[in-house]
Amino acid sequence: MNKLVILSLVCFSTQVCGMQRFLETPVYTEVNPGGSIRLPCQVESMKGECRWEKDGVPVGLYPGKYEMRGQAGDQLRQGAVNSGDCGLDILGASIEYDNGVWQCQVTASDFKQRDTLISEGAQLVVRVKPAETLVRQAGGGRLTDRLTARAGEEIELECVSEGGNPAPVLTWLVNSQTFQATSSQENERLSGGLWKSVAFLKLPVSRTDNGDKVECVAEHPALETPSTATIQLEIFYPPRIDVTISKSGALIEGSEVTLSCQAEANPPARITWRKLESGEASIIGTTPQLHLAGISKEDAGTYQCTAENELGLSKPSTIPVLVHYAPVIVGLGVSKKLDARAGEPAHLSCQVQGAPRPSIQWLQQTPTGEVLVRGYDEELVIESVSYQHQGSFVCSAKNTIGEVQSEPIAVQVTGKPEVDRLKLQSEYVLNLGDNFAASVEFCARPLPRVTWNLGPVGQAARTVELISGSTFERFHASNTREMSQHCFQVNLDIAGIRLEDSHEFELRIENDFGREVVHVRAIVVDTRLFTEEVFAAVVVGGVLTILLITVVIVYVVRSGCCFGKSNMDGIKGGKHDSGSDRTDLESCRSSTDSSNGMGAVVGGRNGTQAVLPPDALYGTTSKKNTYFEPEFNNSKEKLRPDLIRSEANSPYSSSGSYPNNHLYSPYTTTGISNPCAIESPEALYSSVKKKSKRSNSRPEHQYSGHYGSQRPEYRSQGVDCQLEHSSVPSSIEDILLSYKLQYKGEL
Repeated sequence: MNKLVILSLVCFSTQVCGMQRFLETPVYTEVNPGGSIRLPCQVESMKGECRWEKDGVPVGLYPGKYEMRGQAGDQLRQGAVNSGDCGLDILGASIEYDNGVWQCQVTASDFKQRDTLISEGAQLVVRVKPAETLVRQAGGGRLTDRLTARAGEEIELECVSEGGNPAPVLTWLVNSQTFQATSSQENERLSGGLWKSVAFLKLPVSRTDNGDKVECVAEHPALETPSTATIQLEIFYPPRIDVTISKSGALIEGSEVTLSCQAEANPPARITWRKLESGEASIIGTTPQLHLAGISKEDAGTYQCTAENELGLSKPSTIPVLVHYAPVIVGLGVSKKLDARAGEPAHLSCQVQGAPRPSIQWLQQTPTGEVLVRGYDEELVIESVSYQHQGSFVCSAKNTIGEVQSEPIAVQVTGKPEVDRLKLQSEYVLNLGDNFAASVEFCARPLPRVTWNLGPVGQAARTVELISGSTFERFHASNTREMSQHCFQVNLDIAGIRLEDSHEFELRIENDFGREVVHVRAIVVDTRLFTEEVFAAVVVGGVLTILLITVVIVYVVRSGCCFGKSNMDGIKGGKHDSGSDRTDLESCRSSTDSSNGMGAVVGGRNGTQAVLPPDALYGTTSKKNTYFEPEFNNSKEKLRPDLIRSEANSPYSSSGSYPNNHLYSPYTTTGISNPCAIESPEALYSSVKKKSKRSNSRPEHQYSGHYGSQRPEYRSQGVDCQLEHSSVPSSIEDILLSYKLQYKGEL
């Protein structure tokens, strides 16, 4: 059994078993009409006969048409049997006879065997080029080389190719670019073995597709070049415009410019030009180009272009035309004359046109000819009118092209009087006997009434009032003098001014709208005080100052006080402990620690401490007509008699004596509140006057009040006080005080 199986397997693969099988069968083949082609069929261990069928129908061998390799008749058949080659040669191929499905068959080896062979069918295609390729609207629309549609629509096309064999390959091109069809190609076999091929295209179109070419290309092996069908698209769409100007930027008056309006539309559109102004814009042109020659400021503005066709109206497009021209004043808000009320608001307006936009100034020319800038806007607002606003106002406009001014507007102000405070001098200082002249300037409309109130005048001390142009004794009120439009000046003159004229004078200015009051003060100074006596006092004060400085220097050098420490323990109760060994007197700086550099610390009443000024060492004792003789520590040096003050002549003493335990103070009787016995200006003046011994000197008057009943005499003061107070009075007030103290009531 095993041997039989092995033998059977071997028989399948060798000729020993005598089984025949195909080594090669026919395949799909194409041939041009009239050409020759061989359909292969190779059989192994072939013992049967070769036969061919076309479309299921047996085909015999015919010399010159269907042949097998070898001789004809038995020899041909025998050669074929021996070789196993059943290939069929088809000569003069035609689509009518040869186009179809061919099969190779081999009969069984003998009647006992069942090894008949039949190959798979193989397509033999006899090529036939297709007829003309066509492009048309889907659904069998009419054929044309131009297809119309509206922008936004979707068109459907079909490409048809008939009569070809095999079926052609159809491809869509849009503007020479391959476009994938929206559906696959459909092939239909016709009678006679030919094909009909159809390809479809769905194409959305827009304005940009207008004029494009759509092509259908049929490719076939029987064609040397592909067959092409072309159709052109015509897309209708509403207008779209673009506006340009021949010259950019601003134009100068007199130049030329061209405006262009290019409309993109199908079918062509109608052009319309308008100039946009207030109200309705009228049509100024219907051509694509608008030419403006010799332009002026009236041509400046915004120009608009529109285009319209059967499909609609374009969106308007505008372009500005800038014309530079000098400013033009087109209107003033007020007439040439304006009456304004003082204190109330006023409004002036100026309407200006110009390019570039002009800058505006409101200028005022005052009645005096002065020009002032009052504003920079088209509307000038004066919050509160004053007489300073009288004059002519003009509106000035300026740009890079030129400048213009409006006609003047005369402004007149009516109202209560208004005094020019900037020019008003409210205080006058005069020497005794000078002539007084006070001047006041004011503005008012209508003309006001002017009255000077002189106050008490003369021996009767009665109040006197003067109107303009009137006179009383030494007083004269001038007439009202016009300085400029509605502005005036009045004067008050006093001949030979006296001391009793030193007071305020009141000026009243009033009209129907109100009153203004002005006060003028006169200050009278008697210059007779400035005589040789004052000069002598200044000289003596200078000499005394130099002398006291010298004394201080000698004192410092001899005592070495500026380098030692303070040690004043020996001074108690106002007395000096002469027996003490302490010789280090406090220095000029260290001795002032407790009182800001003005003295040392000594025992006071009830155990208190008081500040001892340096010059207090030159004071007097508490006993009447005796002197307190202080001495330096250990030096026992006596003070010079000419530096000792006489207590009896002191103007600051209230009782003529001082307690033993108190140092002398020039201002108080208790404690030490001021270290310096200040020599007053009147005392200095008195002492100098005595020495001058002038024959025409005035009698001296007694003091009153705080200074006692007797004019003091000063012999000396402390060092520090001499340095600080020995100079002459430094102000007019001091001189006047001296004068009043010495000569009160004489004049």
